[in-house]
Amino acid sequence: MKTLAKNNLAPPFELFPFQEKFLKKALDPNIDVACLSIGRGNGKTSLMAYLAHRFLTPGDELHIPGGLSYIVSVSLGQARRTSFRSLRMMIGDSEDYTVNESTQQANITHRDTGTRIEALPANHKTAQGLLGVRFLIGDEPGAWEINGGQQMADAIEEGQGKPGDDMKIIYIGTLGPNALHAGHWYYDLVTNGHDPDEGRYVMAYMGDRRKWNRKKEIARVNPVMWNFPNSRRKLMRRLKQAKSNPSKKASFLTYRLNQPTADETEVLLTVDQWEDVLARVPQPKNGHPVIGIDMGSNRAWSAVVAFWESQRIEAFAICPGIPSIAEQEERDGVPFGAYQKLIDEGLLIVADGQKQPPAFMIVQEIARRFGSYVLAVSDLFRFHELEGAGLGAGEVRRTRYSEADADIRALRRAALDGMLSVDESANLFGESLAATMVIENKHGNLEMQKKGKHNQGRDDVSAALKLAAGAAERLWGPYGRPVALPIVMQLG
Repeated sequence: MKTLAKNNLAPPFELFPFQEKFLKKALDPNIDVACLSIGRGNGKTSLMAYLAHRFLTPGDELHIPGGLSYIVSVSLGQARRTSFRSLRMMIGDSEDYTVNESTQQANITHRDTGTRIEALPANHKTAQGLLGVRFLIGDEPGAWEINGGQQMADAIEEGQGKPGDDMKIIYIGTLGPNALHAGHWYYDLVTNGHDPDEGRYVMAYMGDRRKWNRKKEIARVNPVMWNFPNSRRKLMRRLKQAKSNPSKKASFLTYRLNQPTADETEVLLTVDQWEDVLARVPQPKNGHPVIGIDMGSNRAWSAVVAFWESQRIEAFAICPGIPSIAEQEERDGVPFGAYQKLIDEGLLIVADGQKQPPAFMIVQEIARRFGSYVLAVSDLFRFHELEGAGLGAGEVRRTRYSEADADIRALRRAALDGMLSVDESANLFGESLAATMVIENKHGNLEMQKKGKHNQGRDDVSAALKLAAGAAERLWGPYGRPVALPIVMQLG
């Protein structure tokens, strides 16, 4: 199964066929960005160290005298424990190299040629000055912090585009639990796949969720681990645990099958649940909806979700006009143009000249889009603002743990056992669900946890969704069976 690495003067290193194929494609002069995405334990760290060693080896086709290359990891400490450590082991006690390693730096220089490889943390501030870099290896980019990770990726891309700079980027890593949905830069890179016109090559070993517990599928996506008896036994032990424990299953899917997922106690809706919702034909808008409203403050948006008796949902959001949309995208660490796309689709409205969307603007937009509703539900501390702006038939939800737990479970029932479906606002829901985390508190109840210190996590739509889902279940029952005679409120 393994062959000796060829065409280089570094010490022999055993490569698997898939690694040879990846390197052949990745090192093609026409490829600017290459990515190998594969589960844990499949030789990623040693492959990165092998590449770095070739950069440092005179006479190797990858060696450039005086050249500078980087290994970027989630932190400097992580690099020193993994890829940089493996690189040092490959170099051994050779006097041809100068090694500098401390809590502040980690680099190796070939003394005669001045060629250097250096480890960097995934901090976009340290990447702004990337210039004259020959190779950049991204170590486990799916684990880079979601905000700084996006900005780091942007900084790397900008460095690659500088005049006279021919830096080649090679990302190697598992998707990981942070890259759960479309919109995360690394998830999009992996799932968009190979595109020679864009100078991009992607090799991704991702398991089929429907076959997650089949040995043949596990072997296919773990080409290194499956070839060693001890590693294979470890996989089988993890599989046995995954079959009886939801959190272990999530971990198994993420790290062994390279399928980003999470324990259902950690996300509002799992990837599987949301994909089921997306696969359903949108239900009709019969009758009048329940309206869930999350009022934004500080950096947050205001979001509104309409939930029909048929369990069809749609949403819109209103964001501040100050700072600008481009500044908000940069601040929140989302891909450039992501918010502007929502605006173009009519899902996001800008409160021009406002640092916080006013209540009257929310009520006006509800009237324009829906005209009528049977119930509007909002947070206790902001509902008086909506009432003052003309909203009626309101239900206040307090911050009691039991109420938040009931709303979350109502939403999950609609997604799992009901007919929850979504209209053209699916992208807005998807962006928000990806940024929403759920925790189980000390009382055993589920509650949403705000992401980030400054509301940069776009979980506003998710907050409105779970309010609407809880109210709809109380009004119509878990499967849309009426349990109360609604009073229709007309706006506009």
